[in-house]
Amino acid sequence: MRNREWFFQEDMRTVLQIYDAYTSILPKDHKVVTVSMSFGTVPHLAIAAKAKRPPAALVFLSPLNTGMEYKVAGRFVYWLSKQTSWLQYVILFSPATRPPTRASIWDIVNREKNLKVAAQMAVNPEDSSRLGYLVERAASWMEKELIHQVKGKDITVVWGDSDLFFSQDGFKVFTEKLMRSGNRVKTMTIKDSGHMVLLDNGGTGVKQYILKELLEK
Repeated sequence: MRNREWFFQEDMRTVLQIYDAYTSILPKDHKVVTVSMSFGTVPHLAIAAKAKRPPAALVFLSPLNTGMEYKVAGRFVYWLSKQTSWLQYVILFSPATRPPTRASIWDIVNREKNLKVAAQMAVNPEDSSRLGYLVERAASWMEKELIHQVKGKDITVVWGDSDLFFSQDGFKVFTEKLMRSGNRVKTMTIKDSGHMVLLDNGGTGVKQYILKELLEK
């Protein structure tokens, strides 16, 4: 299905419908905490803005934003990532390559953890310029149209200080937009961590924080 046209609106609708169906049968005193990773930010914000029963707390891990800095696949693919508006019609795919600062193509700083994940999890052997362009458009729409519809929520935004997918300023702008909309926002910048904050240095602390959110009354 790699050439199937992707519409982020479908993701939003499907996730929101499943979430509403699931929460409709829960007891009123059942605490709901939602967590998303990276490109899952768009449907997660749809839940935050439009769910019939909003979560008690929301955690965004390495959230999608307009500060995309696709440095995970080396300098050449990084340059290609800045040309997606026209490149998608010339070079649709490029081979996934390891960045010089990582042990594999996974954006995990810790070498031991990186190699362990690489040995256990399958990877996509190619990058799609078309999907890269569509993701950029989705991030832009999200920050212009959707994020401001999220109001009065308890939100935590977590990211690594060495993320190769997004800039540090991109995460900060995402957070500031949530705060300006009237949400209560906490941030956690994980030291010596890449994009995969649950699998890198500091991952245990992030998991403990999510568990704490679940258990708090």
